[in-house]
Amino acid sequence: MRHVIALFDAPIPARAALRALAGAGFAPGDLACAASPDVPGASAYAAVRLPAGEDALGRRLLSFGLEAADADTCAEGVSRRGAILVVATGPTLSADVARRVLDSAAPPSLQEHRARWDGREGDGLTRYGWADLPAPSG
Repeated sequence: MRHVIALFDAPIPARAALRALAGAGFAPGDLACAASPDVPGASAYAAVRLPAGEDALGRRLLSFGLEAADADTCAEGVSRRGAILVVATGPTLSADVARRVLDSAAPPSLQEHRARWDGREGDGLTRYGWADLPAPSG
């Protein structure tokens, strides 16, 4: 099984990506997400919830075969930065489909996320501020 990931900086594109993956034939059990509880509507994003705690999520992502730096970025993004992680799981042949669907949702690359956060520990730009917005309807 292959795991294809994307780290979103906004809830609406993350939800749209999950809907597009379902439309491409991924079953609900093949789609997972992780989001901090303060992300609006986080519980509605996918059938499978990944842990939102940084250590637990990092370990889970390493078990998926992610490189340590990428797992750390995703775990930090979810637990401390307000990002939403979307994971599609399927046979190797489905990985290209999942990657195309996720790329079409235009999430920032993991490198872009890291660059946004680098050296910004105390300036207010270190979190995506979704807790300040109302939850999307539908």
